[in-house]
Amino acid sequence: MDTVAKQQLIEQLKPVVNEPEFDSIFAALTNEMSGPDRFKLKGELRRLARPCKKAIDLRKRVDGHCRPYKHKGVLHYMDEVAIQIFEAGLDRYRGVFTEDTYEQVHNAENNYRVLAAREKKRAQAARDRIQAARERSQRGGVPQPAEEVAAAVSDIGHLEVPYFTFGRYFHRSEERMNFTVPVMLKAPDGKDVEAMTTNISVSGMRIKLPPGVEFNQGQQIGVRFTGLAQEFTFDPNLEVPYDVKAVDQDKGVQYLRLLRDVDFESSQFDAFMLRFINGYKRRYKVNIDNTYSALVIKGHEQFYFPRMRSLPLFFRRKEKRMFSAMALETQNNSFILDDWLNEENQIQLPSLFTGKRLTRYLKTLQNNSDGIASDLIFCFQVLREGKVYFYSATDSELADPELRRIFLGFASRTSSFKVYRFNFSVLDAGKAWLPVTLPKEILEREKHLQRPPAPDVMQQLGGLTHVGLLSDITPTVKNYQHYECSREELTALKDFMVSHKLPSELQRVSYDFVNFRSESRFGYRTQARVRVGDKSTLGSTRDISTMGLQIDIEESLKVKPGDYVEIDLPQLNRRRKEHDLKGLRYEVMNVSSDANTLHLRVDVNVSSHAGRDFIAEMIESNLDELLATRQSVSLHGLQLCLRNLYSHSMMSFPLYLHRPKGGEFSIGQVGVSSLNEVMKQLCLGLSKDSKKVSMRPLLDEAVLQQEIKRHWLRLDNQSRPMLLTLFTFIRRKGNDFKIVRRFAHEFKSTSVEQAFVRNGMEQGVVLAMRLEISRTGKPDISFIANEFKYVNLYAAHKAKQLEQDLWSVAGMVDVINCSDELFTRFNLEPELREQQAQRLDDLLAEM
Repeated sequence: MDTVAKQQLIEQLKPVVNEPEFDSIFAALTNEMSGPDRFKLKGELRRLARPCKKAIDLRKRVDGHCRPYKHKGVLHYMDEVAIQIFEAGLDRYRGVFTEDTYEQVHNAENNYRVLAAREKKRAQAARDRIQAARERSQRGGVPQPAEEVAAAVSDIGHLEVPYFTFGRYFHRSEERMNFTVPVMLKAPDGKDVEAMTTNISVSGMRIKLPPGVEFNQGQQIGVRFTGLAQEFTFDPNLEVPYDVKAVDQDKGVQYLRLLRDVDFESSQFDAFMLRFINGYKRRYKVNIDNTYSALVIKGHEQFYFPRMRSLPLFFRRKEKRMFSAMALETQNNSFILDDWLNEENQIQLPSLFTGKRLTRYLKTLQNNSDGIASDLIFCFQVLREGKVYFYSATDSELADPELRRIFLGFASRTSSFKVYRFNFSVLDAGKAWLPVTLPKEILEREKHLQRPPAPDVMQQLGGLTHVGLLSDITPTVKNYQHYECSREELTALKDFMVSHKLPSELQRVSYDFVNFRSESRFGYRTQARVRVGDKSTLGSTRDISTMGLQIDIEESLKVKPGDYVEIDLPQLNRRRKEHDLKGLRYEVMNVSSDANTLHLRVDVNVSSHAGRDFIAEMIESNLDELLATRQSVSLHGLQLCLRNLYSHSMMSFPLYLHRPKGGEFSIGQVGVSSLNEVMKQLCLGLSKDSKKVSMRPLLDEAVLQQEIKRHWLRLDNQSRPMLLTLFTFIRRKGNDFKIVRRFAHEFKSTSVEQAFVRNGMEQGVVLAMRLEISRTGKPDISFIANEFKYVNLYAAHKAKQLEQDLWSVAGMVDVINCSDELFTRFNLEPELREQQAQRLDDLLAEM
């Protein structure tokens, strides 16, 4: 057994070492170990559980304030981190201060000895990277100067990556040709300035100014085309008025973007410019920057949406009512909708967004410059007498500590407990449809390329005013186990029951239609009776497949994995008389912690199984409303319209993993929101290059290769996203920022995790991010075929490079900010929450 596996086994056995059942548990878990190894392991466990009589004195040994702490007559000096570890040890060992607790206290994250060892390890890793960089640079006999090696290592540590903004496509009104020719500018003060064009169109141009000359946005200047007059029949004295639309700086050179004054009319000038550009554009090349930029964005968006795990919801206002009308469903986020199926297979999710809650979100948007209103929503469900009852409470609705304790104490002990982060923003209905990003003059000639939405699609979009994003950020249940309640207190939760009366029917609009294979699972509710021996209970399926079922039961049964149960499906049996859906034999694969949900598999020992045959037929021939509950019939083009609407209100932060053939695993692009999302502001603020974002709050090269790549390698194209939770501590330090990152799985215990969060919040800002890692499929070139053809016509090398870049996209990491959930999870003081909000605002303002 390797060291890691042995340590995991020790951690698993520690809590039961002093229990009467320890010997039998130990024997079951170590039956494959040799006798000597088992003897050593048991000896180590007994040593760790031995009572410790030594006093703890951490003064001048830890990064924290130590105070006296008395336990059973012995005085210790410990800081808050150590106290939390100490008390967690007392809980684990039934009030006994053990050798294990003593060692854990002295190996805490903030111990100077531990910090020094970690720093030494990091320094060695840096030296190893320098050596590796030197070796890479010297391959082929070309040595690299030491300062260049150091720069390479610095780049490895602090990644900066190109980024694009979702939904930001710019259309040119006309073709613009790359062309350099002298022009004479008439400044507002009357002076002439000779400049040079870089590109030109019928109604606009971009010009390069000589050193020392400055113009301001909004000014109007006159332009004489002196260079063109030397080569063509053109009046050199014709002065055309232009407005300065923008002033750009690039490497110390000033450029002006000019648009011809709308009041200037000259058919002769227009005709000349049009003939000139059409005649020379193949020679001098059309400027395709806007179309190329749109291709980069659209190409990467195509990877994102099918892999999106969060659920976009679209809200409609009808008279004085607002309600959730549509959901953009993908294969990865459909589980959220399935979790809200009631006993009649209706999606109960719209009832979650009451008028009171939506009113609060609308008010928040009015007072929030970020353009986003956020909330935490806690939910669970109960099955009673064949009906599913949903309960929900927002973070603000649980402001009363007693109410919070009761709700979360009960909810966190159910298998259906969910924590959602909900973001809410205004949508721009005008962004529902965008034609291909070719010059408008081409689209006017080739009208088939515009393909506007059909009238019935536009009707479906009518009244949509806001978009929300519902993200499942449920942490491990143990994080909420400190909330406790008794059954007598549950009457206090009646006001949190979600209304059975739906404010609207939610339409499921599938963006990436699910491939309905026989082995796929489908969210589906139907009545079931579960029997084991002479006991039975009523239940309801939660999802079904040909090979198994997931069933919620009203009363727990004494079953464990490996047992067999018999299932009746009375509702389906009445409607499908050709199948006998009674006494179906299933094997128990898993039982939820609250014993109210069973995961079942068809008995594989029988050659024929009526349940398997029936469900296979039901899926294959669509005999039931199964597919109707899985995806609503959506009008052609509606999916793309909703995708466009959400693109302009993006509320997460996806990273694109690139792995070109023969190349290295890297982050090739980052997608950012047009809204002032926190991670976008941080990563842009920390970047030294205006065209890139810094990855410092999230990862460096080592984390990318060791953590992200390791998890990515375990996935295939059909895998659900793999989830990691990352904590980042940030504090201003002189002219720079101190940043410390920790993954949740690096903490030895929940108490150490909580101590990191609390200490970090007392000194700076702590952010928690959910990293959702997935593989991506092949790029959908057909979606961008027309624009790709246009770029290939005028810049074949760029088209080829873009194609290579898109084919090298191998995965994605969607970053979901779930920092607010920390305050509820660890029951932190409201004052600390307010302090964190202010510190984050100050931090962003300093960038």
